Amino acid sequence: MQDTTAIRFRFSDPAGARLAFDTLEELGYTPAYDSASETELHIHVDKRDLTSALEIAEAHGGQLLEEASMTEMSVMDQAYGMNYIPIPAHMVNEDWADDDRYASARHNPSHDDLSHRDEEAYGIFDDETTNHFPGGIHI
Repeated sequence: MQDTTAIRFRFSDPAGARLAFDTLEELGYTPAYDSASETELHIHVDKRDLTSALEIAEAHGGQLLEEASMTEMSVMDQAYGMNYIPIPAHMVNEDWADDDRYASARHNPSHDDLSHRDEEAYGIFDDETTNHFPGGIHI
């Protein structure tokens, strides 16, 4: 992956472009005007600073201009890294609801079922005859 990225923004008025230019320059970016009308900014950014550059330019009314080599989605992916968010395998458990082993544990709590351990410690079992509130709900 490359270390620097160039992005371009178009602003509806020169005042917004000037505010974005000044803010970016003050923070160490190297913005440059792309047109004589001073409504387009060209910004070279380091990969780690891409998110801030996007947010600053968009906060001042800039719209990201797409180029053939870099679309808006690829810029956003590089800035926010949504495809690279690690999700540990032990946290992904949406298939447990369909697993028969866990379905039977819900109906017949035992010492192996951790979801009922507090209730079982006090001799309370989750059956329909007790009609009690779960421990986390207080009136």
